[in-house]
Amino acid sequence: MDSEGVKAQAVNVIDKGVMANYLLGRQPIRDFSASNGHGRAAPATPPAPSLGVLVDKSSEPKPLDELKKAMIEKVSAQGQPFGYRVVTMGGTAPRLLYRVYAKDGREELVRGAVFSELDVRALRSDLERAGNDRW
Repeated sequence: MDSEGVKAQAVNVIDKGVMANYLLGRQPIRDFSASNGHGRAAPATPPAPSLGVLVDKSSEPKPLDELKKAMIEKVSAQGQPFGYRVVTMGGTAPRLLYRVYAKDGREELVRGAVFSELDVRALRSDLERAGNDRW
């Protein structure tokens, strides 16, 4: 249940690259009159539509080794010594995060990282690849 007492539903927001739906609370918007259970509130704040769980799916999923190779190529092309591989998130804090070195592909566990100012707008990105593993 969300903060407004509505049973949460899975919502496919993007379908084949086109925005097809919204996360909704009880406040209706044009062409979407009913809540889909995503009205969430922090203490002493009114409910507003928000993510609960985000799942990215791809029509062309790739294995982890191919994703890692592509990331190393991109990091190297940008002249950076390393990139980050996020395995799991908890709010704005990655629960499991690795630094991946461009030089040799070595991975190093990173502890205590926090992504400041991470919000829904940060999801607007040039997502090129997604994995084929199930969390």
